[in-house]
Amino acid sequence: MDLCALSLIAGTEDLIVAERESPARFAALLGVPVPENWTSPAPRSCPDGTRGKEEGWWSWYALADGPVLVGCIRFRHLAGPAGQVEIDCSVLPRYRGQGVASRMIAALLAWAFSQEKVQRVVARLAENNLAAVRMLRKNGFTPQGRGGFDEQVFEFLRPQRRAA
Repeated sequence: MDLCALSLIAGTEDLIVAERESPARFAALLGVPVPENWTSPAPRSCPDGTRGKEEGWWSWYALADGPVLVGCIRFRHLAGPAGQVEIDCSVLPRYRGQGVASRMIAALLAWAFSQEKVQRVVARLAENNLAAVRMLRKNGFTPQGRGGFDEQVFEFLRPQRRAA
């Protein structure tokens, strides 16, 4: 399987509903088989302010050549007045340690910062998830302290544009 040819598919409302309610429909819409161990990280509802323009603000699905579903990344909270969004990421166990999460995060950061209102991307993870901590640091996230119970918070700020 070629994980070099990773592509991300932006979730739509139909895709998100199918992911939660009908694995067969979800697989048909994605055009790939869905592994039995897939646990839906799909949001319960359309994030505020995205109704009618939800593509991109939902989940993004990572497909490798095959094609096969290997992971998912999504926005948990959208940009408020301070321009902060929160993301989380999931990679199927068989594909961990192969750069899938790094590539998903790089793509989502690029997309997020193409949205004018996004200024800061936040990720929260368990402190004992050392592989994820290393991956976030490698991808330019900086630690911002503790969040909830045994949780560490990381941030990535909008890159500043250089004057011409």
